[in-house]
Amino acid sequence: MTTIRRVGARTHVSKTEPPQVPVLPQTWVPLACPVVPARPSRAETRRASPAAKWAGVVVVMAIAVSVRADTLPPDPAEWVNLTRWGHPAEIEHGPIIVTRRGELLPVEGLALQGDRLRAQSPTLGPMQLSRAALARIAFSPEAAERLPAAREDAAEHDSVVLNNGDRIRGHVATVEHAQGQRTSMVGVMAGDRLTEVPSDRVASIDLSSRQNARQRMPVTELGLWIGLRDGTLIRATSVEQDGDKLTINAPALEQLVADREAIVFIQPVGGRRVYLSDREPDGSTQVPYLSLAWPYRRDRCVSGEWLRAGGHRYLKGLGVHSAARLTYRLDETFVRFEAEIAIDDVTAGRGSVRFRVFVDGEERLTSEPIRGGERPVPIRVDLDGAERLDLIVDYAERAAVLDRADWLDARLISRDI
Repeated sequence: MTTIRRVGARTHVSKTEPPQVPVLPQTWVPLACPVVPARPSRAETRRASPAAKWAGVVVVMAIAVSVRADTLPPDPAEWVNLTRWGHPAEIEHGPIIVTRRGELLPVEGLALQGDRLRAQSPTLGPMQLSRAALARIAFSPEAAERLPAAREDAAEHDSVVLNNGDRIRGHVATVEHAQGQRTSMVGVMAGDRLTEVPSDRVASIDLSSRQNARQRMPVTELGLWIGLRDGTLIRATSVEQDGDKLTINAPALEQLVADREAIVFIQPVGGRRVYLSDREPDGSTQVPYLSLAWPYRRDRCVSGEWLRAGGHRYLKGLGVHSAARLTYRLDETFVRFEAEIAIDDVTAGRGSVRFRVFVDGEERLTSEPIRGGERPVPIRVDLDGAERLDLIVDYAERAAVLDRADWLDARLISRDI
């Protein structure tokens, strides 16, 4: 078993004998103990003696997994070989177009009429999108980050959220917004009545999901997330380079042209890497310390914000609250689990947890307390031939106080075929 220990700014990794299971209140024990698969596995056959149990266990822990090269490779065809380069930039102001694929497009002005939206991007220039591609129009970064409210009528009606929290439901017929113009308005049809609201009173517009649910690409389909310096995020299917200009091709968006120097973030998805946030776990458990339950979240902090740790934003990952366990059934193609572990920055430096990784019921990795405000720690665990992966977050120093833990960029790596 691998133990992660911090000394100052350095991370030390040591191989130790397996620790005794902590003595915890009975309701917490299932989270701290190994979970044995229902069917026999190679792990069970090694339980005859303590020596046999740990014989031949291969654990790989990377002190510094390379997720960013010093410079972006010159040929875009090489970008799919990266794990991640850079981090998404924070968006400074609205309005922001949020697509159903999760893309973010900060713009300086926009106009929605009928089934088309026209907008002006400071980095991409003029663009057009179909109404069916839109999930939200947000007029501030906070409104873009906000989780969609659960609405029974979400499939039938648009929802205009005002700055004071009120909502107007109906069909958004028109949106006209330009910086500094008093005539910027949002027009909502409710029955046969048109209501016009100044756009500076509107926080966001959630578009009906009648035409499309939120689109998630198949986990094995190769794609490339591209982030620009103004906070733009696009999931591209291909990129072509002509000098210092890049043509970005993405479904539902026309061809977009960006300066190469505007790129601050690249993250391939699909292919050999399967992000756990792109698939449902086969089991999830969260045991509240008192009574407040915290369901896990995909690609967000457990409290709903975008993932942030070490002063940077992360696009992919899992957000959980202690004490929690996520279980994933594996097939024989997966050879490795990789991630970075951290307390989310939303805690403002507070919170402490222990991360544990179990493979086929055996504890392969445990961390010393990971505290709020510390840099994310990269981990890498061998899975070759494994059938089950359990990711566990347990209490550490102050019970469950602000234990908002992130499995950042949590992914399964398959062998070359």
